Amino acid sequence: ITMSISDGPSVPRRREPLNYREVLTKPSLVALYLVGILHQSTISFYDHFYALHVSRGLELGAWVASASIALGVGLEVLVLFRGHALLQRIGVAKLLLLAIASGIPRWLITAEVTSPGLLIAAQSLHGLGFGAWWVAAIAIVDREAPGRLRNSAQGLFIATSHGMGSFLAMGLAALLLDRVSSGTAFFSSAVSSCLALGAALVFLLPSLRARSAESKTERETGSGPTNRSSGRRLDGRGESSTSPGDK
Repeated sequence: ITMSISDGPSVPRRREPLNYREVLTKPSLVALYLVGILHQSTISFYDHFYALHVSRGLELGAWVASASIALGVGLEVLVLFRGHALLQRIGVAKLLLLAIASGIPRWLITAEVTSPGLLIAAQSLHGLGFGAWWVAAIAIVDREAPGRLRNSAQGLFIATSHGMGSFLAMGLAALLLDRVSSGTAFFSSAVSSCLALGAALVFLLPSLRARSAESKTERETGSGPTNRSSGRRLDGRGESSTSPGDK
């Protein structure tokens, strides 16, 4: 049925080139990508090795891993569903920091605790660690990247966080899991979360504040790009805005 639905009249679209170099000149986006690699590496390690840690490392029943993952995914979906409300209430910067910081107690508990109840409860933080992280990160990309760069910026976000983050996680797993216990490997995830939080505080937040201050100054002074032919100021979409006195 889906294949039989007509797409309607085709409209030729101009394909914009990928502007990766221009995206990488924006400090806020580069900082987000760096933080994303570190943070997402911990999520990727969890996705691949948590069940192995529970069943072989701790010799607990399969129900522990199943219940943990079900609880985490359920809360992740809830956070994603309420993402806009969370952004309005908490703000993008605080939500991002909360998402990253949630990994520190989560991975420490996972590394050290053998109680099934505590292990399952700790994975409830997946709602923040992935759900809130995704909401905040996409909001930052949407805010920091101009419209013509947004697709390129989102593509780089996926490539760095999910691509390079998973690559880092699997590389560390190859080095660690044959040499140390799975608990020690999860302790390394807590270290990665600390590094991600530090990078966010040192590099990402200052660049976001600088961008917010710049935008506030432009709004207060009424400065911004102008249409040279008419002298009118352009709005954020590149369209000329007309003041009441011009009508």
